[in-house]
Amino acid sequence: MDIKIGEDQLSAYLHEAVVKALGEDSKALIISQVVSYLTTKPQSSSYDRTPSSPLMQAMNTAAMRVADKYIVDKMENDPDFKKQLDDLMKSAIEQVFVRKEDIAARMAEAMRKVLTGDRY
Repeated sequence: MDIKIGEDQLSAYLHEAVVKALGEDSKALIISQVVSYLTTKPQSSSYDRTPSSPLMQAMNTAAMRVADKYIVDKMENDPDFKKQLDDLMKSAIEQVFVRKEDIAARMAEAMRKVLTGDRY
């Protein structure tokens, strides 16, 4: 006799067996540890950019998905919004390139002064 159980059903049986085997104290401890894990910011080094707890990370990810969906919807369905966004992007790009040229010009002038001894 060959008995086959699907992976989902086997997982459900295993879950039920573990839950039944745990006492109330163990269940409370597990829940407490899970909540603590989800709400505690992990320790990090100065190189680690983990901004917050796993729960906050999940909330931030969900908020970004909602915002992305909203922006895509507005871009596809609101011509005025799309034009405003296009204008803002053009303005930002122009400012970045103007600022880069200004920085490059100031750096070149500073180098010229250092090389010629004309520091004032």
